Amino acid sequence: MTESEIPLDLGDALPRPRYIYSPISASSEIRLVQYAANAFKPDGAIDLSMITVQVSDLSSTQYFPLSYVWGPREFNLEITIDGCGLPVTDNLYSCLVNLHEFNFGKDENIIGEPYFWIDALCIDQSNLEERGKQVSLMAQIYQNAGCTLAWLGSSYHNSDLAIDMIELIWHGHEEIGGHEFVNTELLQHPGLRDGWLALHRLFQRQWWVRVWIQQEYTLSKRILMFCGTRWCSSDVLFEAINTLDKALDPSLGPPGLQVVLGDLENSNLAPISEGGPCLIIGNSGLWQASNMRNTKIHRLHHDFSLPLLYLLNRTTATECTDPRDAIYAMLGLARGSQALVPRPDYASSVQEVFTNLVVAHIDYYKDLDIICYGRNNQTRGSLPSWVPDWALENEDRWYLVSIWGNHELHLEHVKSGTRNEQDGPVLYAASRGANLSSTVSSDRTRIVSTALWLGTINGLGWSEAPPMSPVLREVQPFQSCTLAE
Repeated sequence: MTESEIPLDLGDALPRPRYIYSPISASSEIRLVQYAANAFKPDGAIDLSMITVQVSDLSSTQYFPLSYVWGPREFNLEITIDGCGLPVTDNLYSCLVNLHEFNFGKDENIIGEPYFWIDALCIDQSNLEERGKQVSLMAQIYQNAGCTLAWLGSSYHNSDLAIDMIELIWHGHEEIGGHEFVNTELLQHPGLRDGWLALHRLFQRQWWVRVWIQQEYTLSKRILMFCGTRWCSSDVLFEAINTLDKALDPSLGPPGLQVVLGDLENSNLAPISEGGPCLIIGNSGLWQASNMRNTKIHRLHHDFSLPLLYLLNRTTATECTDPRDAIYAMLGLARGSQALVPRPDYASSVQEVFTNLVVAHIDYYKDLDIICYGRNNQTRGSLPSWVPDWALENEDRWYLVSIWGNHELHLEHVKSGTRNEQDGPVLYAASRGANLSSTVSSDRTRIVSTALWLGTINGLGWSEAPPMSPVLREVQPFQSCTLAE
């Protein structure tokens, strides 16, 4: 079945009994699905079968976790599991159609139909307790799989040409050994304008900014990226992204790129429909892809997990349907997350989840850095002013010590009063090791902390960094602060 043959609705389909999930031990078991024999029914339903496996057996089980976007919560199409109907979204249905066409036996050395882990199917989404426990297992699910499948969506906006561009950039990197190929051959090539536009639109797809992608990509051993009927490996994709990062860096790229950036800055750029490499500069999807690559490098090559607050700071522009997932999606990646959020709890309200994290962070780290994220991001009236809304795009708090990877080391330096044997006094230690004294009201709406009165700051300072090029300027405002009696 091709994408054009997907039924638009189920109006003529014969009614089926609804699929009812059998209980599982949600802390130690997961469900997997596979295509049944004669998987495609005349009315368009896809027939799957489901099994239950122990998490302890995952390392010896051949299965593929699926990374994809739910999209609008409109369940217009139906699949069957063990003969019973289960509504699914259009995007998941399209994904199942295309995955069935891929020859897993040939490319992954699998005999017979492979198993898949798909959250919308393998978790009883109506059971909040099961959902929370299964989300806690997601890190193990992706870490133990031999390969993760990433579904970017159906073919549109010339996505096949975008995949060609990725492979072309990767080939240039492999053959010539760096970003020079992009600089000399691709950026200036007038015949590739459609390719740059297609690549720009590929990185505009929602998959790149979905918050769960951060964990799924970082923890997976290997990923195959699917878009319609085309695919490429994540190694090829992210090497191409690395090459693009360097090629589009004005300090490394060709002189002509600075002219393009100058036009962009002065709003004199040609219409977007005309294409051009400058289109992908500032693309949020490309930025998130680079961010994921860097997080994975930290884990693989530096054996280093990042603090939760650092990850929340780096993923502030990502998207999630459930606001609580802005936090829960980072737990499998963060160092010390168990002390801050023991496990995902979908029975707790958004206000409770967000507030509990702030209180736990203050108690664990003994500082108030985290409340700085609450500035200028209050849209939920139920949140206290000192509780950040983690599901919103916040200003980058790059100057907070607690988001750095060496926060624990910094605390040790504060106690000793020096950074190391060679350096002078430790930075950012105005309190000189004084113990934080703060209390939270019983209804968790107020926080009270003792402080030393110094005076009032009534101005806003600015720092202008030296420009890397004539057309790039970076101006960073310092945090303004007013001390009141």
